[in-house]
Amino acid sequence: MNRVVVMGEESTGFVIGTLLAAKGMDVTFVVEDEYHRYSLEKNGLYLFGCGYDLTVELSCVADASRLTGVYDVLIFSSSVIEGVHEISFVLEHLHPDSAVLCCQRGIIEDVLQDILGHQTVISMECGVETRSHAPGNLEIIAMKESLIGLWKGDQHLLESCELLLGTVIPVRVHHSVIRAMYSSLIFGACLDALCAISGLPYAALMRKRRFRGLIIGVMSEAVQVADALGILIEPYRRFFNYYSFLKGDNTVARLNRNMVLFLLSFAFEERISRQLRAILDGKKGDVDALNGFISRCAQRTGVITPLNDLLTAMVKDIEARHRHIGVENFEEEFFYFYG
Repeated sequence: MNRVVVMGEESTGFVIGTLLAAKGMDVTFVVEDEYHRYSLEKNGLYLFGCGYDLTVELSCVADASRLTGVYDVLIFSSSVIEGVHEISFVLEHLHPDSAVLCCQRGIIEDVLQDILGHQTVISMECGVETRSHAPGNLEIIAMKESLIGLWKGDQHLLESCELLLGTVIPVRVHHSVIRAMYSSLIFGACLDALCAISGLPYAALMRKRRFRGLIIGVMSEAVQVADALGILIEPYRRFFNYYSFLKGDNTVARLNRNMVLFLLSFAFEERISRQLRAILDGKKGDVDALNGFISRCAQRTGVITPLNDLLTAMVKDIEARHRHIGVENFEEEFFYFYG
């Protein structure tokens, strides 16, 4: 695996690609944003934090049509459906033994596999956390162990990817990586869309009873979909067990769920969702890979997920400027069922 191409707007792909480039590998970045591309070409990417302090010169192109030759690995890090469809333009630069590594937040692989055909797709639950300070300036705030697993394709390519990634980040193969990915997805789906639609930070949502009811509703639908898919969900960050949390429908169980969410709110002071930040920046966020994935799987399995369906549609309306951000969005009669 000597040639790597990186696509997608999420910083995870940039970090992994940059660290591989620093090791001397042939890495090309597809960067559509002209200002960002100019900054990377002129100044390189500066990485710092967690023991890193380096600037790496990067090779960038404006779009996939400008790629040349064949690549062994495509690192894909976009949670937006429209971004996924752009991957079709890279197919002519992949060979049968090329691997596509998906390191975006949430799950978009179900859409990717329809585009990629027989290409090997590898999923990643990434342990790299970053903070962007400016174009070409990324702080690594956590470098935890990443998990990779085969979504579909060749097992040998999974092992090769583990060796490749292992040169720059801590990583191991997890043969049921979907369990860890779905666990993280649920937590994001429960909070990010509500935050984006209301404009409230996580903590404020979790301290209002009406929103706690919606969080529990999103989570319940997601677990029903997981059951239909045969996914046994891992505890979120090894401590939050979704099954135990949702167990019981009596008064005590309902009070306990509300109390747990209220207490958790203190761990998220003033934190807002990536989805809301993207909208405020005039971009599209990752609802397709969070609530959208739950809705897509529900359609395939026959599970009814009206709350996730509606939240996905509302976020997309806000992205398209057909709806304003605000708590008044939750005055619709439908939402009072969950309060």
